[in-house]
Amino acid sequence: MSFTSFCRGSAFALFLKSQRKWSFDSLADDDITAFREAVKNHGINPAHILPHGSYLVNLGNPSQEKREKSYISFIDDLKRCDVLGIKLYNFQYVFSLFIYLFISFFNSVFPKLSKNATLFFFLHQVF
Repeated sequence: MSFTSFCRGSAFALFLKSQRKWSFDSLADDDITAFREAVKNHGINPAHILPHGSYLVNLGNPSQEKREKSYISFIDDLKRCDVLGIKLYNFQYVFSLFIYLFISFFNSVFPKLSKNATLFFFLHQVF
């Protein structure tokens, strides 16, 4: 019995690959076929499957190397969604970029405050 059958679920979330490392293998054709068949056999609407992007991906990263790695991983995730028949994708690059830009701006206006104090102030105001 599958997890979704046991829980009588009609939606689920997943990671498309390891969310904590940059390296990844391609999806095997057998795995793609098995996933699509399982979704169909359990009556899951592909529009109700929400994959989550890697925690490492930050398309606005100030480091060019990390930004390029992020882009490669992001595009790979979108391709995985396509071959698996998944319609949605959850990622969070704007917030990371916003924090970076906010801290940069705040530190240029108030240079005597430490970055930790700036981040604490920002997170306190947002949350």
